[in-house]
Amino acid sequence: MTSKRRLATVLDYGFDGAEGLERLSRLLAAWRARCSAAGATHLVLYTNEGAREADQLIAQAAYVDSFVMQCSLPEPPADGPPALTDPLFI
Repeated sequence: MTSKRRLATVLDYGFDGAEGLERLSRLLAAWRARCSAAGATHLVLYTNEGAREADQLIAQAAYVDSFVMQCSLPEPPADGPPALTDPLFI
């Protein structure tokens, strides 16, 4: 049996706190429905295990693929703003 996936990808996103996460979750639900209606099988969202809200985003996932990415950027300070690279949040 062969299965085929048609992916739609979230390239950039951001939110502030619990209210922002709730708004992002509603937005993702709306786009999942819209992409499904257009023939996509999955909506791909990249996040980082270290992100504060990663657990809540991962809980919405049908499945999780993990990978390691190496980057020449130095680690941002823990108390400073994150380093953003599209489409990954690091």
